[in-house]
Amino acid sequence: MSQTIPNKTGQASELLTKTELAKRLKVSTRTVDLWVNEGRIPKIKINSSARFDWGDVLEALKKQSGKEAV
Repeated sequence: MSQTIPNKTGQASELLTKTELAKRLKVSTRTVDLWVNEGRIPKIKINSSARFDWGDVLEALKKQSGKEAV
């Protein structure tokens, strides 16, 4: 289940699980793991679980592709 929390700039950030992120990006969870390991997308470690800030992920992918994120 995604959560919304304020980010560094005070705007709302949506934190997603790996499964939720994979569904939104229409990729497998294994692809998400690979992208994290390659440093292509950032993850937030909370205790023993990982979460992904939707805005940060889109920004990272946008920078890599040189295109605007959808």
